Amino acid sequence: MSQQGYASVTVDSRALIDKILARYSGEFTVFRELLQNSDDAGCDTAEIRFETARFLSLDPKAAKNAGPPKLSDFKTTNVAQWTFKNHGKPFTPQDWGRLPKIALGNPDPQKVGAFGVGFYSLFSVTESPYVASGDKEMEFSWNEENQLHYRFGDVPQTATRNLWTTFKMPLREAAPMPPVSELMQFLASSITFMVDLKDVTVFFDDYIVGQINKSLGQSQAIPIPAELVRWTPEKNLIVKSVERHPITIKARIMLPRYEPMRMHETKMDLTVFTAQVDVNIIEKLSKELNRCTKKNPPSRLKYSLIYTDKDEYDQNHINEQKHLRDFPSPFRGLRADLDGATYTRVFIGHATSQTTGIGGHMASHFIPTVERESIDLVDRNVAVWNRELLYVGGFLCRAVYDLELSKIQSSWEDAAADKLHSRASRELQDQRFIHVLKFFTFRPSTPSSKVAQLLADSFYGCSPLPLRLLSSVGVHAAPDIRLFDSGVARFLKSLPMLSEDVARDGAHFITALPHQHKIPKIAMSDVLQGLRCHTLDVEELVACLRWCITSGRGNLTSNMADLLDAATFHRPGGAIRLSSITYFVDPKVLGLYIPADGPLPLSLIPLSVSKHFGCAELATFGWKEFTITSWLQHLSRPDVMSADEKYDFTRSVDWASRVLRTLCRVWSQLSEDMRNKSREVLRNKPCIPTSKGLCSPEGSYLPIADNALFYHLDLPIVSRDSGFEVDEGMKRCLSFIGVRRSLPIQFLFHQMLSTGEWTVFDLVDYLAQLGPELTSEDISALKLAEIFTKESFQSNEEENSRHCADELYPPVDIFRSLRLPVIEWNAKSEWSDTSPQARLLYRLGLNHFPPLPKIVELCSSKDNGVQETAFVYLCRELHSQYRDYRPEDFCDVEFIPAECKDFTCLKKLGKVYTANHFLSTCGSKSKVSIQDVAEALIENPGRFFELAGGYEGFLVELRKLAYQSQDISNDTLHKMSYTPTLLGVRRKKNEDQTVWEYDHQFLTYEGVTIVDDNIDYQLFGDCLFVAPPGEELQRFYASLGCSYLSMIVRESCHDLHEIPATKTCAEVQSLILERLPLFIQNYPDTKPKITIPSSPDHLKVKACKRIRVSKTLVNRNVKRTRDVWTIVRREDDCIVLWISKTQKPDMYQVATSLCRLLFGTKKMNATVLLETILSTGLESLERRGFLVDQISQQRRDEYEVKNKARKKDFVGSASTTNSPQQSTLNTQSDPRLGERPPGSPETTPQFPCLPNTANSTLLKVHEASNASGEQPLDTVGNSTSLPLSRTSREVISQSYIRNNVEKAINACSLGGEKLAIDAGVSQSLSSGFCKASADVGSLRPIGQVNNIQVCLVEGMPNSNTFMERMHGPLARFVDIIISLSEIYHLPTTTLRIFYDVSGGCIAFNCRGIIYLNLRYFEVWHDEQVKNGNRQNAQMSWFLALAHEIAHNVTDLHNSDHEFWFSAICEARLVAFSQLLRPANTWLRYVPWLSFILIILFAYLVKRIAPVTSVIH
Repeated sequence: MSQQGYASVTVDSRALIDKILARYSGEFTVFRELLQNSDDAGCDTAEIRFETARFLSLDPKAAKNAGPPKLSDFKTTNVAQWTFKNHGKPFTPQDWGRLPKIALGNPDPQKVGAFGVGFYSLFSVTESPYVASGDKEMEFSWNEENQLHYRFGDVPQTATRNLWTTFKMPLREAAPMPPVSELMQFLASSITFMVDLKDVTVFFDDYIVGQINKSLGQSQAIPIPAELVRWTPEKNLIVKSVERHPITIKARIMLPRYEPMRMHETKMDLTVFTAQVDVNIIEKLSKELNRCTKKNPPSRLKYSLIYTDKDEYDQNHINEQKHLRDFPSPFRGLRADLDGATYTRVFIGHATSQTTGIGGHMASHFIPTVERESIDLVDRNVAVWNRELLYVGGFLCRAVYDLELSKIQSSWEDAAADKLHSRASRELQDQRFIHVLKFFTFRPSTPSSKVAQLLADSFYGCSPLPLRLLSSVGVHAAPDIRLFDSGVARFLKSLPMLSEDVARDGAHFITALPHQHKIPKIAMSDVLQGLRCHTLDVEELVACLRWCITSGRGNLTSNMADLLDAATFHRPGGAIRLSSITYFVDPKVLGLYIPADGPLPLSLIPLSVSKHFGCAELATFGWKEFTITSWLQHLSRPDVMSADEKYDFTRSVDWASRVLRTLCRVWSQLSEDMRNKSREVLRNKPCIPTSKGLCSPEGSYLPIADNALFYHLDLPIVSRDSGFEVDEGMKRCLSFIGVRRSLPIQFLFHQMLSTGEWTVFDLVDYLAQLGPELTSEDISALKLAEIFTKESFQSNEEENSRHCADELYPPVDIFRSLRLPVIEWNAKSEWSDTSPQARLLYRLGLNHFPPLPKIVELCSSKDNGVQETAFVYLCRELHSQYRDYRPEDFCDVEFIPAECKDFTCLKKLGKVYTANHFLSTCGSKSKVSIQDVAEALIENPGRFFELAGGYEGFLVELRKLAYQSQDISNDTLHKMSYTPTLLGVRRKKNEDQTVWEYDHQFLTYEGVTIVDDNIDYQLFGDCLFVAPPGEELQRFYASLGCSYLSMIVRESCHDLHEIPATKTCAEVQSLILERLPLFIQNYPDTKPKITIPSSPDHLKVKACKRIRVSKTLVNRNVKRTRDVWTIVRREDDCIVLWISKTQKPDMYQVATSLCRLLFGTKKMNATVLLETILSTGLESLERRGFLVDQISQQRRDEYEVKNKARKKDFVGSASTTNSPQQSTLNTQSDPRLGERPPGSPETTPQFPCLPNTANSTLLKVHEASNASGEQPLDTVGNSTSLPLSRTSREVISQSYIRNNVEKAINACSLGGEKLAIDAGVSQSLSSGFCKASADVGSLRPIGQVNNIQVCLVEGMPNSNTFMERMHGPLARFVDIIISLSEIYHLPTTTLRIFYDVSGGCIAFNCRGIIYLNLRYFEVWHDEQVKNGNRQNAQMSWFLALAHEIAHNVTDLHNSDHEFWFSAICEARLVAFSQLLRPANTWLRYVPWLSFILIILFAYLVKRIAPVTSVIH
C-alpha cells in the first residue's frame, strides 16, 4: 500500500450485506420488500411461487401436455426456489443502474423506497438471486474473495414477450414453504395500505394455495369540525380534507388437511379514513431531509387510519369464529385491537414493528430507520418530520372520533323524538360509545412510547373545545358530565353522567383524560339542583335517602336542611316537600303490621319508603320514630275518628279488630311505659269485638278454649265471629289493657250450685286453665268452699253432700279399697297426679295419702281386705310418706299381723317377735336367724322381693345374707345355688336406643354371671343376667357357683403381622418398665402369678397395622368383634405387648391386659390403679402420695450401669464427619441414646435433663425464651417440696441465706477438698450431681482457652484437630462464660468446657468443678452470638451456672436444690442486669429480668406460706 497520496476504500460486500440483513428482524422480510417495490412500480397483481426441485426439473412443454402433477404435502415437502413476479412497469435503465448499487434508493418523493438496501434482503435466503424485467436480466454471484458480482444482459428470445418482472431465489438450503395461514395474514395486512397493488396469488409448484384480493369502495368526504386546528405545530403540514372509503379484502386459502383441492373463502370489510395533507416545508429542513434520504420531501401526502366501527367489528368477529381452529383467520391482524393495542402497527407502505397505541393501523409517509422496522425519532431533522406527521395522525383520530360521536348523538335524538328511548336502545348506544372509547384509548406504544404520546397530545390538543362524550342524557362536553354514581343515578335521571357500563369498560380512557377534559365527580350542588327540578316517586325517594346515608356521611349534617328542603316526592293528594316529614315507622316492628290503608299523619314518611331502612338510618335525617302509641293516639283523635266511620275503632268492628291485631303483634317488643300509654288510650273506649258487639276492655272477657259452658253464661266474650282469633300472645295483650281473663269465684260458685249446669270437673278444669292468674284470695276462698262431692257409691246419704277438698282423696283404686272418701271425678280422662287439674286440687288441700294415724287405724280394721291393704300400703310407704313414724306412738294399737296357732291375728308391737314385716313369714320364734331368712327366700323369692319393697329393699336383705353367709348351712346354700333364687339383672336399650332399661329375674347359679371386666360387659351386657353390684355380693355369688365374666369369654386374635417398631413402642416399653414396680408396690391385695418384667429383655413391645379381637361368650355361643389398640401375649419368659398403628392410644386397654396376665383375672380396682399410674406424671403421682423417689432412683442407677457401656460403643463407632449439630440430631433416632433411664424423670430424649426439676425456674425461663427464637429446653422432672423440714417453725434469716450462697460459690474454688456448707444445712457431696451427666472418667483434656480447660470424650474421632476446627465457637463460648464467671466470682480454673456427641447433659458439677457442654452452645446460641446477639446466651448460661453452683449445697434435684438455686440467682441478679445494660438493648431485657424476679418472688412466697400459716 502506498504510504503517500490517497487510495480507494474497499468494502467487504458479503460482510456489509450480512450486517444489513442482521438489522431486518421481521418475518417475511423478502416478500415485504418485493411487494413494496411492486407497489412503487404501479403493479396491481403479483405472484409468489414456492417451487420444488422436481417441478423445476420438468420440461415446461412436456409438463403442460402431461397435466398438473399430484399435489404434494406442502407442509412437509422441501422447496428449492422462491419466485416472485409482479405485473408492473418494466425496469427502466435507471432502475437497472440502481439495482447493483447499495444505498442508491429511488429518488421519487412519492415512492416509499429511500435507502436502496431493500433488494439485498434477498440474500437472506439465496446466494444468487436472478432478476428479469422486460427484455433484460441480471444475475448475481459471489467470488472467492466474498465480493459480489453481477451479470447483466438480454433475456433469451421467446415466441411471446414476458410482461412480468421476475425475481428468482434458489434457496441456500431447501426447506418447506412458510405456513400458509401465517403467510396469508402477512399478505392481508401488507396489501391494505398499498396504493396500486390489489391482488397477490401464492403457488406451490403449479397449484394455487392462497390468494388475497383488495377492492376499494366509493370514497366520501367527511366534514372537519371547524374548531380543529389543521396546521401542524411547526407549520410544515396542513390538513386539507378528510375522506373515507370502504375496503373489502377477500382471501382464498387451500386447507389440505380438510379438502385438499378446494379453496376456503373468507372476506373482511374495513373503513379507511384518509387525510389529504399539503406539505409546506422550509428549504433548510428540505435539504436536511434530502441529505438523509437522498430524495426531496413530497409536496403532498396522505395519512390513513383503519377504523372499524361497532357493527363491522362484531361481524368480523363472527366471521373469525367460523374459521377453522387450526387455520386462523388471515385478517386476524387487521381487526381493531380494543384490549391492549398490541398488534396495531404503523405502516410505511408495509407494516413496521412500531405499534400505534390505539385500536387501529395507521399509514403515512413516515421516514423509518434503515431496517424499516420503526419510525426514526432520533435524528433531529427526521424527527421533526415524523412528529409533524404524528400530529396529523392525532388530528385524524379526533376527526373520526367526533364523527362517530355525531352519529351516536343523532341516533340518541331520533330515539328520543320517536319516544323509543328504551333501556335496550340506551344500552346499544352505550356499547357503540364504549367501542369508540376503547378504539381511541392511547396505550403505551412499542418500541417507541413517544408515538402514542404524540398521537394523544395531538388528539386532545388539536381543538380548543373540550372532548364530547356520551352521558345518560345524550352527548355533552366532558366538563358538563359527571362520573357515574350508582346511588345518584337511581333518583336523578336528568343529571348528565356516565353510564355504569361506560364508566366500567371505558375506565382506562376516562382516567387518562387530560386536565381540561376531566370529568368531575358529582357534587352536592349537582344533587340539590337536580332535586329542585324533579319530583321523586317512591323508588327514587328510596334511592335518594339511601344515597344520603351511604355516600354523604361526611357532609350530611351541614347539607341536611338544604337537601330536605330541595327534595319533593309524590304521594296521594299531591307532592310534598321532604322537609315537612318528622316521623318514621320502625320497619322491623310496627312497619311489618301497621295497616297501610288506614289514616296516617302527613308528617309520617310513607311506609313504602321506610320499610327499606333501619331505625338508625332514618334517625339521621332528624326524624323521630312513630310508635304504636303515637299511632293509637292519632287514630283516637276526634277529627280522624269522625272523618270516616270505617276507620273509627269505636264504631267499626273490622277496624277495631285490625287495630287490636296490630297492637298484639308488637306487644312483646313494647316497653312497660309504652304498654301503659297504649292502655290509657283504649281505656273505657268500646273497642273490643265481643259476642255482644264492641265493648270496653273492662267489660269484656277472654274466651276459654273448648269450654262450651263458659259461653252459655251470656257474657261479652271476645268474639271469634268477627275474625278476631285470640291466641296466647293476644290474651296477654288484651289482659293488660283491661280485658278480664276469668270470672269472680263467687259467681262461679253460684253458677255451679244454683244452676247445676257445672260439675266439679267443669269447675276444676276451668280453674286449672287459669293457672297462675288465680290470686291468693281466690285460693283461700276455694279451700274453704264446700263444693266438692265424693263418689256416690261411697255415700249412704240420699243426696250426696258437699265437702272441702281437704276432706277427700284422689279417685284411685288403692283409696277406694281402703274405703276412703274419694273425690267425684266424672272426667273424660282418668285421674293423673301430674295433670293441671290434679295439681290444682292438691293445692286446695286434696289429701295425697292418708295421715299416719288414719293408716294405722285402717291397719287394725275388722275388715280383712281393708286391714291387709292398709298394712301393705303402710309397709310400702313407710320410708317415703311416713318417715315420721315412731313405734312408741302406736304401741297400744293392735295392727301388726302375727302368726297364731292356726290363723293370722293382729297384735301390738310389743307382742310380736320382730318389727320387720316380711320376717313374720319365718314363724313364731323368739329370734329369727339369718338361716330363717335364707329359707324364706328359697321358699318364695317373688313374695320375698315384694315384701322387701322392691329392688332396693331386696338388695339390703341380700347383702345381709352375703355378710352372714357363714351362718347359713351348706344344704341351704346348695339349695340357693340350684333353685331360681339368685337375682340377676340384665340391661338393654329402649326402643329409642337412648335409655338403659333393666330386667330382674330369679335364676340358678348357672344363669347369673359376675362382671369383672367392664369392656366385655359392654360387648355382651344385652345377653347376660349379672350379679348386682358390690364386692361382697359378687363374692357371695361366686361362692354359690356363679362364673366370672372373664372366665366364660374366650378371646382370639390372629394375623398379627409385625411392622417396624414405631417411636410409641419404645415410649410404652420404657413407661411400663418404669411404672410397673410402683404399681406392684401400691397393690398388695393379690400376689402376681408371673415374674414382673424388669428389663427390655423381659418386656417387648411390637407394632402391627391392625389388631382385631374376636370374643366369644362360651355359654351363650355369642361372638363379638372389635378393633383395639393393644393386646398382651406371653411367649416363654417374655411378655409381648402388641400395639396397633391405626387405633388411638388407650392406657386402660394396656392396664386391663396386663392385669389379666399378672393376676389371672381382671380386677377393676387393680386395672384402674395401673391405668392411673401409667397415665399420670410422676409429679402428680408424688402429690397423691406415691413413693416416686425410691423407684426413680433405683431405675436410674440400673440405667447408668447399662448406658456407660452403650455410650462407649457408640462413641467408638461415631462418624468422623458428623458436626455437633448433626450428632445432636442423630441421637434422636438412635434407640440407645433416645432411651430414658427407667424410673428417671420424664424427659424428651433429644434434649438434656439439666436440671431435672419439674416447675424449675430454669425450665420456665427457657420456655419464655422460646418466644425470642431460642430452642426450648424440653425437660420434665419430679416435683419439688419445701427446702426446709415441714416440722420446722423457724424463719431462716436473710444473712444466713446470703452466707450460705457465698459458701456455695466458694466451694467451687476449693475443688471439692473440703466442704464450705454446714453439715446441718447441706448433704455430703457426691462424685457427680446431675445423674444423667457425662461420665467424668471418660473425658480427656486436649487444651486450654483463656485458662479454661477443654475436654473431649475419650475415643472421639479427629480429636487432634478439634481445637483448630472449633476455634470460633470455642472462643465465643469462653468469652460468654468468662463474663458470667466474673459475676459469680468464680475462678476460671474451676470451669471446664467439654464436648460429646451423644450425651444429654448441658452441664454438671463434679467435686466443685463445673463442666459446660460446648455442643449445646453451638446448636442453641453460637449463630446468635456471631451475629451480635449475646443476651440470650448470657441468660441461658447464667442460669446453668446457678443450677450447678446450687449442687455445692445439695446433690439432689429436690426442693432444697430449687431453694438454693433461686437464692443464688437472686444474689447475683443486680450484677447480671448490669451485664445486659449496653446502650439500646437494656429496655429489651427488662421483661426477662422482670420474669425472673416474678419467679423468685413466687418461689419465696410458696416457701414462706407454710411458716405464716403456723404463725396465724
